[in-house]
Amino acid sequence: MSVHDGPESMFTLARNMHPVITLDANRNMSYAGNTVGDLLFRNQQDLTNFEIPVFVVPTPTTGPQYSPFFISQPNLTGSFALQASGDFFGDGYASAVVTNFFNGEVSIWKEPYLNSGITFGEQLVPIYNLLSADGVVAGAGDFNGDGYSDILLWNDNTQTGKILLMHGHQINGEPTFEPTTVSTWSVAAVADFNGDGFSDVLLRDTSGNLEIVYFNSLSQPTTADFKQSILRYNSTANYSSLYGSASGNFDTGWIVAATGIFQTLGTSYAAILWLNPTTAQMGFTRFTPFAKSPLFGQVFAKLPANTVIQAVGDFNGDGAKDLLLWDTSTSENIIWFMNFDGGALYHVGPTLEPTLPPVWQVVPN
Repeated sequence: MSVHDGPESMFTLARNMHPVITLDANRNMSYAGNTVGDLLFRNQQDLTNFEIPVFVVPTPTTGPQYSPFFISQPNLTGSFALQASGDFFGDGYASAVVTNFFNGEVSIWKEPYLNSGITFGEQLVPIYNLLSADGVVAGAGDFNGDGYSDILLWNDNTQTGKILLMHGHQINGEPTFEPTTVSTWSVAAVADFNGDGFSDVLLRDTSGNLEIVYFNSLSQPTTADFKQSILRYNSTANYSSLYGSASGNFDTGWIVAATGIFQTLGTSYAAILWLNPTTAQMGFTRFTPFAKSPLFGQVFAKLPANTVIQAVGDFNGDGAKDLLLWDTSTSENIIWFMNFDGGALYHVGPTLEPTLPPVWQVVPN
């Protein structure tokens, strides 16, 4: 490791192999302004229809576990991509970042849960026109610690990033950054990896190496590199009892499935949730907040056969992000509640009622 001072959706991971970007500074985004992960889903057969499942706390063991809130928005056709979620107005209600593919215009779909009754012209606020040097919207998070989400842009070709510092729909600054180590980096996630209240950017290269860009109150972020060879793991006792012991490292056979707080014991800093699409194994890498080093890695579970991760969010309000799984053979949803759970790191929750069919894909959260 070296330290430097310097400048997915119903995300069916097994199918599209794209990383899932968790878009907060370890805060739980909720479109309904709730303490749980009330996410925004988009109908992939009719892109103008949306649903927010408003979850009930405590989670009932039998359904329904949520109330569906439907939104029909005829103006949001296939030429508009919803690329991130964030609390841009600092009031606990999430808004969506919308990009028009035809003209590169980036807009905020302001708090669709609260504003579904007003005209679309009042809801969709244009904020920025993408430049060729900007690349694409790659996520959102609170990069300056002011309590308002900001927007991350990343250019794969130039290997540079830009932050749109937001306050509502106003842009208050456009600082840029770049990795310290030269490689072919892509944005893998956004989360607060050292618990200082500032979102950080997790970069991963084609060899599986990581660089975390730590944002802070200083004018320039700092970075830390982690070779994939040191991203080691062992199996938890629960995993070993079920599948046999396992050890290795999180190499290029693994993908970053999500980031965030998955257990509430100890310091509040983000971990990486890994998925091996070939073996269905799932694991964690945690970080030491101040030394900026991997604390340890563990493999803790295998996804059941024919199962994919549909969404990540805190569905029971305990402060830890959970997994919403979808069984492709039965078309049923199951929640895995994540937390310490006696060292197992998860427990299987109820079958979701009503089910969220595969045509509903979550807007990145």
